[in-house]
Amino acid sequence: MCIELVIMMVCYTPVQSAIVPFLQQVFMPLVSTIFRVLSTPTDDLDQVTAVEKKMLQRSYYLFLSTIISNDCLDVIKNQGMWYRPSHSMLWYIKRHTINVACI
Repeated sequence: MCIELVIMMVCYTPVQSAIVPFLQQVFMPLVSTIFRVLSTPTDDLDQVTAVEKKMLQRSYYLFLSTIISNDCLDVIKNQGMWYRPSHSMLWYIKRHTINVACI
């Protein structure tokens, strides 16, 4: 999965300032894709998809915690606003809230 590869890149880059420009470019496309996948309706009986979505949620939270714990917080802070206030990262998080209790 792509998220695990990005997490490994963040963890094993000796100078974090070298990875921040890359993360700033891929952060919002990656996060919006994750939210789009998680928000697609699924059949209640489809256990395989439910497990895959749960794994994607865990990977998403691991991705965020890796960014924060490796001193790359500028990636999240610099997402700011796109063209409209409704396209900020906080808007995505509020609009597509993921149930943490099920993880």
